Amino acid sequence: MTLLMVLDAIVAIGLVAAILGQEPKSAGMGGMDCGGDTVFSGKARGMDALLARVTVVFAIIPGAEPFLLKGGDHGVLLIHGFTGNPAELSLLGQHLQAQGFTVLGIRLAGHGTKVQDLEHMTKDDWIASTLDGYSILRGCCDKVSVVGHSMGDLLSLHLAAMANVDINRLVTL
Repeated sequence: MTLLMVLDAIVAIGLVAAILGQEPKSAGMGGMDCGGDTVFSGKARGMDALLARVTVVFAIIPGAEPFLLKGGDHGVLLIHGFTGNPAELSLLGQHLQAQGFTVLGIRLAGHGTKVQDLEHMTKDDWIASTLDGYSILRGCCDKVSVVGHSMGDLLSLHLAAMANVDINRLVTL
């Protein structure tokens, strides 16, 4: 991790904290069933349905895996940028979890694998990735906020405009 990435994370943490405020509930799970501490465990409602829809398997580069950090019943969906991966937002995710949020850092379709995999993806695949992430968090959290970085900004704005999506707060970095 470079110094620039750390500085970007520190600035992002300050912006997100200012926008989200100190409203998360305690880190107690309160009956929430969101799986393990840092990775998907398959226990979150909606996860089985998501995994059942996966028909193509890509080898994910080590360190580019999506992450789920359990906290309270206010979830935050983190969406990385073009050619990025969830690790870019992991420091922000850890900070938000420490503040009591449940955090899901998704991996957009075709990202975090081989460059050739990205060549076959379209905006519809990336929109589906964000909607799947939202659905997972919505299945285990009362409220969902979304943070997008770079192209993740555009995807978060598109997600917020969808009729069947209820986003508590939206942050674009």
